[in-house]
Amino acid sequence: MPSFNRANLLHLSWAVRWHRDRNHLKDDHQSSVSIATTHDALDWNDLLIWCRQSQKMNIDSELFVIDDELDVTMYKIDLINPSGDLVSWGGLSESDKTNFLNQWNDRTPTESGSYVGLQTPWNWQQIGVEHMSGRVLREEEDSFIEHIIVESAPPSEESLLMNDLLNRGLLLRPGFKYGCRWRVYDGDLNESHAPWLIQPHKEAATTWEGVCLSVRLAEGVHKQWVCAIPAGDEWKYLRIQRWSPGKNSSTS
Repeated sequence: MPSFNRANLLHLSWAVRWHRDRNHLKDDHQSSVSIATTHDALDWNDLLIWCRQSQKMNIDSELFVIDDELDVTMYKIDLINPSGDLVSWGGLSESDKTNFLNQWNDRTPTESGSYVGLQTPWNWQQIGVEHMSGRVLREEEDSFIEHIIVESAPPSEESLLMNDLLNRGLLLRPGFKYGCRWRVYDGDLNESHAPWLIQPHKEAATTWEGVCLSVRLAEGVHKQWVCAIPAGDEWKYLRIQRWSPGKNSSTS
């Protein structure tokens, strides 16, 4: 049973909740609870503050969303640190870096990025896809190389986010089919699955109806929906999952 806790109202907390096996008179609460309707606007930075506050207190962040039929769907919101085992730019040898840049400088522009014909092996598997004895790069990958590696232009927020994800050893592929920016793999495309669908905060839904649809779609294809939010010089990854107190455990 939720208990009112208005001290943290500014940071979205409406109530606190004890798990069924805990005594609310003797034990500390295990969850901070917020409520919203499907039409309510949301602020991703406020959500981040709330989740970080809950994390410091070692409690869960739970959201109860009320739809137009007055049914309630419950969500758990937490911060994750996605990581993979691919070699990032910093892990390449100097010779591999030089070879890569030589190949990239000889690219042929296309409508959606570029094509690199290969005479020597391609040594950076996080970038591009193999195609017709060469490598096809998306426009965002070319921009990332220009912004972060070659440093020929000031980095965009998108390139900074890509840099953070690639440095985590992850592989990014378009998430168009899933209604998001990227589907994200934790290893080689042919040997792993894509556990996450990641959406930059500026492209994420601005109402809970939109967020709930995104989460439902992600879970329908057995993936986790994650919003990437800048926090100073870092990126934070906010995961939202449907859950039921009677079916799901207290931890993700």
